[in-house]
Amino acid sequence: MSKLILEIDFKGVVCLKCVTVFICTVMMMYFCCMNVSADDLSEISAKSAIVIDGETGDVLFEKNADEVRAPAALVRIMVGALALKTIQERGIDPTTATGTYTLQCDNLITGTGVRVANMKIGETWTVQDLLTMAMVQTAADACVTLAFALSGSETQFVADMNALAQEIG
Repeated sequence: MSKLILEIDFKGVVCLKCVTVFICTVMMMYFCCMNVSADDLSEISAKSAIVIDGETGDVLFEKNADEVRAPAALVRIMVGALALKTIQERGIDPTTATGTYTLQCDNLITGTGVRVANMKIGETWTVQDLLTMAMVQTAADACVTLAFALSGSETQFVADMNALAQEIG
């Protein structure tokens, strides 16, 4: 069995806002530069979608546009952004700082149906490994353990993510 190993160089983090602006710019360029025809809209396989005319604001197409959807990818980006910001601001060495997967962590995700890395209660991981699992595998158990390691609780980590979202704009 081969293993994917992702090394993240935390010392190279220059500016969280620069990274955020870059990601947003790439996403905007990708989505804003797309030409969409009516034929393309009839083939949308997504569970929900909306297409809005950028100049007039008119809704050109919608499919379950008001349906509440889980913001998984956005949450993953915010977990990574907050973790990197916290590591940088507190001078944490992610290769030596650790987090332990506890029963409390397990109780927060059990039965939710989210993706996990199958961490075992009592296992201790470096912050670097937790962040890698959170970002690459979208592993909820790694995200919760990272939240406790960096912010003391999931609740505080979520509050910190919301504060970061306000800061970013």
